[in-house]
Amino acid sequence: MILWLLSCTALNEPNRSTDTRSSQFATDAEKIAFLQQYLTLPSPVEAAEYHIVYHDNSTGGVPGPSDWDMRVVLRVAPTQLEGWTVDMQPVAADAVDLAWGYELLPVDAQWKINSEPTIYTRNNVIVAVFAPEGILFKRVWTQ
Repeated sequence: MILWLLSCTALNEPNRSTDTRSSQFATDAEKIAFLQQYLTLPSPVEAAEYHIVYHDNSTGGVPGPSDWDMRVVLRVAPTQLEGWTVDMQPVAADAVDLAWGYELLPVDAQWKINSEPTIYTRNNVIVAVFAPEGILFKRVWTQ
């Protein structure tokens, strides 16, 4: 009986699978609202650009763990950057390839980067902080 109830519950949940780019949305508010469905935002976000690939494996006959690759570029108030690197370790800039983040940057003055990043990591998470600009790159993925 319990197995049947768990299966029915999983079947009623919406499938969250997506392959979405922020360019599909017209406004920053729409981009941020969609992003919040997949990523916890530890501070207010002014603007976001991203590519989210999420495979929801929690539904169906044999549910399993989901997997994802979320590549996100954010603009936040420079005073809010610290909350994005809690419990992360700094690493050398040459230890991480940030090409995915630079590819997401729009050609727009508000996204212009003039500084070098400070880079932090934790299991399957990279955050590159461009403090003077209030810009950060965040990538989260599963194995």
